[in-house]
Amino acid sequence: MLTRIAVIAVALATLGCGCAVGDRIELEHDGSTRNYFLVVPEGVPADAPLVLALHGGGPAGTHKGRRMGRYTGLADLAAEEGFVAAFPSSLEGNWNDGREIENQFVTEDTDDVGFIAAVVADVASRASIDPARVYVTGESNGGFMTQRLLCERSDLFAAGVSFIATMPDGYTCTPAQPVGVMFVLGTEDPLVPYEGGDIGEGDRGAAIAADAAMAFWAAANGCQGEPTAEALPDVDPDDGSTVTHERWPGCAAPVERVVIDGGGHTYPSGPQYLPERLVGTVNRDVRGQDLFWGFVSGQSAPSSP
Repeated sequence: MLTRIAVIAVALATLGCGCAVGDRIELEHDGSTRNYFLVVPEGVPADAPLVLALHGGGPAGTHKGRRMGRYTGLADLAAEEGFVAAFPSSLEGNWNDGREIENQFVTEDTDDVGFIAAVVADVASRASIDPARVYVTGESNGGFMTQRLLCERSDLFAAGVSFIATMPDGYTCTPAQPVGVMFVLGTEDPLVPYEGGDIGEGDRGAAIAADAAMAFWAAANGCQGEPTAEALPDVDPDDGSTVTHERWPGCAAPVERVVIDGGGHTYPSGPQYLPERLVGTVNRDVRGQDLFWGFVSGQSAPSSP
C-alpha cells in the first residue's frame, strides 16, 4: 500500500498529464541524460527574462517538468508577460535540495545545482535572454531546491520564490551576493510544518521554521528593521484561509513572505489535488503565478555570469 506521502506525490505528478508545454530538450549532464521543457512565446522580445520552475517531489518521470508548466500556469503567463520559461525534470523524481538524507526519494550525489546552471546556459544558446533577469521558483521539493539555488548560485539568479517549502534543517550556505527571496507558506501545511520539523512521513528530513528562514535571508541581504504586514482582500471567504503579505525593510535585495493563514500544502488557486485531510486547503484569494511574477519582475542581478 502506498504511504500517505507517496499518494500525495503521485497526485501531484499526474496533474496536467497530457498537456503539451513547450519543446522537450535533452542534454547530457554528469553522466546522465536529463531534460527540460522550453517555452519561447511567439513575439517574445530580445533579452527577455528567463523563468525556471521546479516541480515537487514524487515518483520518477521524464515529463514532470511539462506538468509543472501546466500546473502552475507559468507556461501561459510566459506568453502574457513576454518571458522565456524552462521547466526542468529531476533525475529520479526528486531534487537534491540539500537535505541530509539517503532514501528512495533523494540521491545526495546528484548534481542538480550544476544541472540547473546547464539548463540556463542551454536556454541562452537557443533564445535571447537577459542574464541579469534569470528567476527561479518551485513548490515543495522544488521550493527547497529553489532555496539551494538562490543561496549557492546567487551569481546566476536575480530572484526566486519558494512555495510550500522553507529550507532544509542542517543545510548551511553563504550567498555570494544579495538575491531577492520570497516564501509563500500555509500555516496549516501538514507536510512542511510552518513552525519547522519533520517533512511528511518516513525518512524525508526536516525543515526549519518559517521565521528562521526569513531571519536567514534578512541577515544575508542586510535588511534593517521589522517587516511590515499587509492583509490582502479575502476574495473567497469560503476557502478557509486568508492572506498576509510581509516585506522586510532596508534590504540590499527584497525579502518577502506571503503567509496563507489556514492554507495547506497547496498552490494558491491551484487544484485541490487530494482531500483536505491529506494536504489541507487551497487558497482562492490569490494566484501563485501572480505572486511569483509580481515579486520577481523588475528585479535584476547586480552582476551576472
